[in-house]
Amino acid sequence: MTDLHAAARRCLDATDPAEKLRLTHDTWQAFLAGELRADSAAPPPEPIGPPGRPAKPRLVSARQLPQRGLGSDEGRAALVHAVAHIEFNAIKLAPPIYMM
Repeated sequence: MTDLHAAARRCLDATDPAEKLRLTHDTWQAFLAGELRADSAAPPPEPIGPPGRPAKPRLVSARQLPQRGLGSDEGRAALVHAVAHIEFNAIKLAPPIYMM
């Protein structure tokens, strides 16, 4: 595959987290190696929809998670992860804005 847009779509559409990571890594390596490029002669890519997600994510109670303070890298990463989830859900719940 040499089309950058098609490779990016494959990464975003993947529903399995491990597959998404593998595709993203492989795509980045191919891009760095000069194997991927945007084809200016091709029609514009279709708009990208929501990213692929597992059909049924595993839900875990907050009580089952280890307590992490903000004094550790793991604690700060957990905070950023939580904020990302909050923002993602806020975007999904927000009413659509139509631009004219």
